[in-house]
Amino acid sequence: MSDDFPICGTWATVEEAGGCGSFECQTDEDLLEVLEASSYLLYLLSGKVYPGICEDFVRPPAVCDDGRCCRDSCSCCHHGVSKLTLGAYPIRSIVEVEIDGDVLEPDEYQILNRRYLLRMADVDGNRQRWPGIQRLDLPLGDPGTWGVRFTYGQAPPIPAKMAAIAYAKELAKACACSSDCKLPARVQSVARQGVTMVIGDPNAFLVAGLTGLSTVDSWLAAERYARRNRRSAFVNPDFILCGEGISRLSGDALQS
Repeated sequence: MSDDFPICGTWATVEEAGGCGSFECQTDEDLLEVLEASSYLLYLLSGKVYPGICEDFVRPPAVCDDGRCCRDSCSCCHHGVSKLTLGAYPIRSIVEVEIDGDVLEPDEYQILNRRYLLRMADVDGNRQRWPGIQRLDLPLGDPGTWGVRFTYGQAPPIPAKMAAIAYAKELAKACACSSDCKLPARVQSVARQGVTMVIGDPNAFLVAGLTGLSTVDSWLAAERYARRNRRSAFVNPDFILCGEGISRLSGDALQS
C-alpha cells in the first residue's frame, strides 16, 4: 500500500475478498486497487470512524507541570507532567518510548483511558514525570530528546468488511465495463421494446451519502443510526494537546 494512502489499510485483505467469490480483476494488484477505492470511499461515507490500525511516531512538545508549553529548543521547566496525550484516539499500544537515547521498559508507563500516556512511579513509589525539555533541533537519541512510537485507530467491524468487499466487486465490474455491474448507471431513461424504464440520477445517491448498492447502503444506514449517540473515534495525530489547548506540529517537526 502506498505511503500516501489516506487510511491505514484496506478494510478487507485480498485474501478475504478472494474468499467471497470471483472478481473481474486480472491480478492481485488490481484487486488491491479496488479494495483501496471501496475502503476509502466507505471510510468517507461512514464518517471517518474506521481508519484501521495505524502506527505513528511523535516527539511531544515539552509541557510543564503548570500547563505551560515549551515551543522552542530550550528547556521551559525542570519538571514535566506525568500524563500527556499523544494526539490520537483510541491509543491501542505503545511500541517504544525513547528518552535521551535510552528505551524505557514497558512497566515504566501505561495507557490511560485509551487517550493518555502515563508515566508510572518508580520502585520506591516516587512520582515520575515526562521530560520537561524537547530539543526538536536535535535528532532523536541526543540528550534532551525523546519520542514515542504507538498504534492507534479503529478496525472496521465485520459488516464494514463485507460492505467493502461487495462495493469493490461492483467497482471492478465498472472498470471492466461489465453489463452485470450493479452500480447506478448514468442514464435517466431507457426505452426497450416499447417500454420506458426511468432510472434515477446516480448523483442523488452521492448527495444522500449512499452508493446505490442495497447491501452496502444498509450497513451505512445502520452505522449512521448507531453513531448518533456515540462520539467520533478518530483524532488527527498531527494535533498534540499542549496545556489547555491543542497545537499543530508538522510531520517534519515531530520527527526532526
